[in-house]
Amino acid sequence: MNKPRVLFVGGTRRGFELLRRLVDRQEEVVSAFILQEDEHEPIKLCKQIKQLCEKQGISSNLCRRIEDDQINEILKLNPDVVFVCGWRTIIPKKLYNNIPLGCLAAHDSLLPKYRGFAPTAWAIINGEENVGVSLFRIDDQGIDAGKIFGQKPIKVNKDESTQDI
Repeated sequence: MNKPRVLFVGGTRRGFELLRRLVDRQEEVVSAFILQEDEHEPIKLCKQIKQLCEKQGISSNLCRRIEDDQINEILKLNPDVVFVCGWRTIIPKKLYNNIPLGCLAAHDSLLPKYRGFAPTAWAIINGEENVGVSLFRIDDQGIDAGKIFGQKPIKVNKDESTQDI
């Protein structure tokens, strides 16, 4: 069987590591949508991710969201699966409903708790003993509400911040 054609959507340190591992495994990454961080953010990895794409000959877009007019161009690339990691905006339904193996996303919480934005910060604010990450399929059930494939809990020490975790 041929390797699946992958569309990468992401940013942050974890997104960079995911793309790097896809490249190291010689997966067929057909394109990348790279998160353009806000000016105030102290850590920016979009340039490193873009450089990795350029080095590997992967077409890329630096943006904050996937616009409706870009979806037809994405679908022409025939991706079999979309991996989403370190992304902040909703993936359009027209995209995730037209990907054969679906859109798989990493979310920084032990879903179904803390769906949406800043889940680790909210878990710490609320005094949770554990935070974590979930791998799930994006679908029509709601934000961060699709089928969960796996989770990894991470114990929170009282003096840790989101950066530490």
